[in-house]
Amino acid sequence: MTARVSGAIEYARQHGARFLDELFEMLRIPSVGADPAFAADTRRNAGWLAAHLAALGLDKACVMETAGHPVVYGEWLGAGPDKPTVLVYGHYDVVPAVMEDGWDTPPFEPVVKDGKIFARGATDDKGQLFIHVKALESYLKAGGAAPVNVKILLEGEEEVSSPNLVPWVKEHQDLIQADVRLIDELVEIPLLDAVRIEKSAVIILECPRDPPEIAQVLAIGSAGRLLRAVYDAPVKVESGRRGHPVRVPDDVVDVIAQSPVAVEPVPETVSRQPSNTPIEPK
Repeated sequence: MTARVSGAIEYARQHGARFLDELFEMLRIPSVGADPAFAADTRRNAGWLAAHLAALGLDKACVMETAGHPVVYGEWLGAGPDKPTVLVYGHYDVVPAVMEDGWDTPPFEPVVKDGKIFARGATDDKGQLFIHVKALESYLKAGGAAPVNVKILLEGEEEVSSPNLVPWVKEHQDLIQADVRLIDELVEIPLLDAVRIEKSAVIILECPRDPPEIAQVLAIGSAGRLLRAVYDAPVKVESGRRGHPVRVPDDVVDVIAQSPVAVEPVPETVSRQPSNTPIEPK
């Protein structure tokens, strides 16, 4: 594990309580994008995220208008042009939630039970997007830089099939150019079709351990470049067909095994095959 990685991990541990408080603050915003009654709250969530990205030192951190709910964008390109650029996609809108749906506690008042956060959006998708944001913060605050350039794209209409994301992408091709596109949901979304993805694919990286348990890491794009960027070391990844397992070298497996984050197998019921026909903006 490199000093940069260990420093970021230590920073995250030291500031974990604050991270949780900030996540809870966002989870309390009822950004139900499908309901016009919550339009003001949805926009408030967008503004909250843009301000948060700006406070972390990201450039171009702003709320960008669409015909519906806005897109939030921010970028940190301090790693330099010789390093890969990762585009992180997430969404801040959530589906409706009321106590009558079977909630034990108010859905927009997060609580922790048995080490798990219960709140609407905690796992779809505010929790996931915040992991990426806080990971970037940990790198920037602990060591002054991240190992890769990072662009963050957050939309407010994923739960209604993203009707205005494709037009936004068509208009802002310069902002979404990247070597790797990271999407934290195992679903097909318009971003996959709208972005130029000729060289992108979903790849399952199988990391064999003894006993023979399989740790699976989900990556978007070129597996070799992603691993080189993450682990700061040359990595040779054996070729694999799209949607099929790719073998990871033992030295990289060891690095993954040292991570404090538990990686669980992707359920067999989840489709691992992305769309076979990329659709470019028209």
